[in-house]
Amino acid sequence: MFRVLLSLTLLGMLLWVSTAPAVAQEFATDRLFMKQHKRTLCEGRVQREVEAEQERPVFTGEQQRQLELDAWNRKRKGIPLTSGQQGRLQQMLQGAPPPRLPSRQEINRNKTYRNRALERQC
Repeated sequence: MFRVLLSLTLLGMLLWVSTAPAVAQEFATDRLFMKQHKRTLCEGRVQREVEAEQERPVFTGEQQRQLELDAWNRKRKGIPLTSGQQGRLQQMLQGAPPPRLPSRQEINRNKTYRNRALERQC
């Protein structure tokens, strides 16, 4: 009986000692570290999104006007036109208004607004 009681006591102490590390104390620095870690992850995600957006090519109104001018000059000089240039020339001759494309300044302004909004999320 004494052996059973001793073994139960030892078993109870063993269980108590094994579960003691599970109840850890939380320090204020732990919360600060986790907050800073989340912020760093968010800033990294935003930086990757901004870089990916900067790499994407955007067709601007200035480029559209330059292509139209090029097609018109080639036609005037008798240089053969590509199929895309022929389509642009047909649109100009029919009097169809060109599509409204944003200028480079508008594109940069919109990108800046989007990037600032992303950065404010962090």
